[in-house]
Amino acid sequence: IQNSDTTLYIGDGLFHPKALLLSQIKQKEIKPVLIWDPMIKKFSILNKDNIEPQVKKKIRNLKMFINSNTIGIFVTIKPGQQYFNAAKHLKQHLESQGKKAYIFIDDHLNLKELENYPFIECWINTACPRIGTDDILNTDKPLINIKEASNPTKELEELN
Repeated sequence: IQNSDTTLYIGDGLFHPKALLLSQIKQKEIKPVLIWDPMIKKFSILNKDNIEPQVKKKIRNLKMFINSNTIGIFVTIKPGQQYFNAAKHLKQHLESQGKKAYIFIDDHLNLKELENYPFIECWINTACPRIGTDDILNTDKPLINIKEASNPTKELEELN
């Protein structure tokens, strides 16, 4: 993507084209993704406007994480998305910084269920990284990915 003017995606749905846009969020210029959907024979274009709400929410969530004292770390038991050891190390790291951290284990993440834990100020996702980008628009609770939790200040600088 970096060495091209644009990218042509041939397929249906927006999952992969949106990933191509999101992969560029730390670049000065976000290049559009052209989409040809052969199923419905339709051409469309995705550009930075299509991910702007996610980028703004990502920045908000990182700032809220930095200022949070009580953190929930979500771990899934799905094959290929099991990062319990990473969650344990992150919990220890957060607690060494004076934060309180809890690990929650389940087989899937239902964002509505996060509201059942009002004492959690911010959530960290250790499962699929798209949860921390796509799904953040579906909850008011701050949610970031485990990679961002290791150095949130650096992540903010790169996004700004």
